[in-house]
Amino acid sequence: MEKALTEGKTGLTSWKDRIFIFISTLMVMLPISPLNSPTTNIDSGVFLYIGQRILHGDIPYVDIWDHKPPVIYYINAIGLSFTNGSRWGVWAIEFIVLLLTAYLSFHLFEQAFSKTSALVATFLWLLNLVFLLLSGNLTEEYVLILQFVSIFLYYRLGQEHGKPWNFFIIGLLGGIAFLTKQTTIGIWISIGLILLFQAFTKKNSKKPLCELALMSLGVFLIIAIVSGYFFFHNALSEFWDQAFKYSFIYSRTQSASLVDRLKSAFNLKYLSHYSLFTLSVIGIVIYFFFRKGKGSSPQKLLLDLVAIDIILEFLLINIPGHAYEHYYITILPALAVFCAFAISRIKFTLEGETKKPSSSYLIAFGLLALLLIGSFREYVSNFLELKIAYDAEAIRYVQNNTSPEDTVIIWGAQHAMVNYYSNRASPSKYVYVFPLLRNGYTSEDRIMDFLSELEKAKPALIINAEVRNRLFTFPIKTPAIDEKINRLMRQYYLADFLGEWQIYKLK
Repeated sequence: MEKALTEGKTGLTSWKDRIFIFISTLMVMLPISPLNSPTTNIDSGVFLYIGQRILHGDIPYVDIWDHKPPVIYYINAIGLSFTNGSRWGVWAIEFIVLLLTAYLSFHLFEQAFSKTSALVATFLWLLNLVFLLLSGNLTEEYVLILQFVSIFLYYRLGQEHGKPWNFFIIGLLGGIAFLTKQTTIGIWISIGLILLFQAFTKKNSKKPLCELALMSLGVFLIIAIVSGYFFFHNALSEFWDQAFKYSFIYSRTQSASLVDRLKSAFNLKYLSHYSLFTLSVIGIVIYFFFRKGKGSSPQKLLLDLVAIDIILEFLLINIPGHAYEHYYITILPALAVFCAFAISRIKFTLEGETKKPSSSYLIAFGLLALLLIGSFREYVSNFLELKIAYDAEAIRYVQNNTSPEDTVIIWGAQHAMVNYYSNRASPSKYVYVFPLLRNGYTSEDRIMDFLSELEKAKPALIINAEVRNRLFTFPIKTPAIDEKINRLMRQYYLADFLGEWQIYKLK
């Protein structure tokens, strides 16, 4: 341990370390850059559109409906403001955040384990991120830095290098993570559980309880500030309704049984065929079955934390009822810690890392060469797949057939990227139709409000992107809704087709 601390004091002083981290980060970010990926995934399209509308003075939840907490929208607004609405600004934020995250990851693993561990584990979790990131700009991606900072601060506290108020900072970061995506808080729950355990098992229970109180204060302070902001803008009830009430209803109404949810929670198809997972499993086995002693070294405290977190992450990612690949991004930090631990326990034939700093690179690159056999082809395939410009024809059609001041509504599942890339606002806060079709959430009043918005704004185009369903088909049918739909559609005619999409124009 003294050796690790001695190595850690130098930090990332080597130019080779900095170049390694920069290139590793670029490996992740280049495929999803606007240079290679002309359009985005569904979620990112919604976030970009809302960020765009924030710059026009709109307030999330009041003027635009979406069910994510607000941090992601304002990240997009800030990024777009830097580059006059271009996605390059958001990509630049993604790159900087991931670069700092990789830097911190490397520094943590170098301190806790070894230089070789830092090189291998940092590269492998970044490589695994490539195949979970879709086209980027996802909530889980921005939480990575909050996770690693919190893990690092907790490790430093275990070294007795940090101050107790660092728990307050950890709490602030947990509050930001919660308001980025509610299910990304596994690390902070894990720290809270450890502090509670210490409070009940140690003679001096006052210290862990004070630390837990400081962390809780940080969480609630962030929530209070954000809630105050929306209260000031008369949007607090809408914030609760969309970011929490809708999410509860969505999760509750999923058809998956408890057994199916548990099976899905521990579905490893997005992780198991990458070397990071294999090495992490080796690290977990070593941790559980070959530990010596019952001390509380900083390294052991770190491993205890991420062992709890791994279980929590697998459960949290499946709360919505279905786990998409990008949900697994939140488990990468914990897996990376165990990967670094496994590497540190391997006795390499080349000895003396402290005598020859370059030997760490020789060992790491040799090991990575063995571990990454077959990954290059998968990386290239992912790179080429991201070149596909989804909804590009619709974006061009909207730009060519409308003016910038016109509004355009798309009836379908989250095609907000068309509104963003064509720079055409939606006439309704319901930029996509999920909330209007969700049983248990939708209502006659919501549907009537939506139709009234369209009737008043008279969008230049109504695009039916859900051709398997009749335009404006709702789970609730009343004479008032039918009359409203008929009155609205009498003002439009079927003018064109984009593939199977139907284009209605204002008469």
